[in-house]
Amino acid sequence: MVGRVLVTGASGFLGGCLTRMLVEAGCEVRALTREGVSPSLDGVEVERVVADVAQARELMKAMEGIEEVYHCDARVSAWARMESALHQINVTGTRNLCRAMMETGAPRMVYASSVEAIGVTADGTPANEGQAWAASPDVAAYTATRHQGELIARDYANSGGEVVIVNPTYMLGPGDHELISGRLVLEVATRRATGFPSGGLNVVDVRDVCVGMIRAMERGKAGRRYILGGHNVTYEELFALIAEVAGRPRPRVRVPRPVALAAGALGDLWGGVTGREPTVSRVLARYVGVESYYDSSRARDELDLPRTPLRQTIQDTLEWFREHPEAS
Repeated sequence: MVGRVLVTGASGFLGGCLTRMLVEAGCEVRALTREGVSPSLDGVEVERVVADVAQARELMKAMEGIEEVYHCDARVSAWARMESALHQINVTGTRNLCRAMMETGAPRMVYASSVEAIGVTADGTPANEGQAWAASPDVAAYTATRHQGELIARDYANSGGEVVIVNPTYMLGPGDHELISGRLVLEVATRRATGFPSGGLNVVDVRDVCVGMIRAMERGKAGRRYILGGHNVTYEELFALIAEVAGRPRPRVRVPRPVALAAGALGDLWGGVTGREPTVSRVLARYVGVESYYDSSRARDELDLPRTPLRQTIQDTLEWFREHPEAS
């Protein structure tokens, strides 16, 4: 890692963790953030630049003198009403960044996509990087924009751009100020979650993802995908482990899919009335009922991706929330 590094989305969960890790490694980091408070970067010596990746002119200025780019900026939402905002950041922002890379001559980028851009297998077996995208009229707006953004990054790679694509799974760990995924841990740890959904997911420590991204910059193959995942678990297993670590009784009731979908419909109705994004939506209810498992063998073989024990990740997540009550 040499020269000046740009991290987009540096005020977010992943971007903040990555920025800290890069600074600790001795990198000179320019942290691209959105307007507002950025507690993820408190105490970190970086050059902060407030800019919007959806605004090409702002992005071009932020790219001056940059040698490596980590593109972490993304909008995450399971609410249908956020489709326009999702497209602005996840699609337009990625297109603007690739164009800025070409115009400024920045040599290399690691693009943090998502396993949402890969999809899941029909039989619930772990998907790998070769999984074919399954287009569907029911696909969530977030999923669609992540797929579209990755296509833009691939086109850039096919035109000769040095871009490595990483696809993190469901990230947990310290530093989740915006409760991107930490909300789930808190819901179980505080006994607000009395049941668990069907299905399962792959959970990865955000710090392992950051290590994987840095190694992807160092040794990843341009145009290649790497799933950055950790542990395939059912929601029942995950909720039970969170409860055990928190010293709480485990949720024992499986929430039937029709009940989850009804709750999602009520959440969408509430959001429509209040104008605020609901905690549970129909999109989210559909998603959690699926076995979303992934195979990270390629990243382990080629990037030596670490695999923090899930119990340790949960312990560290809960400890961080205890030390930062303002985040919870």
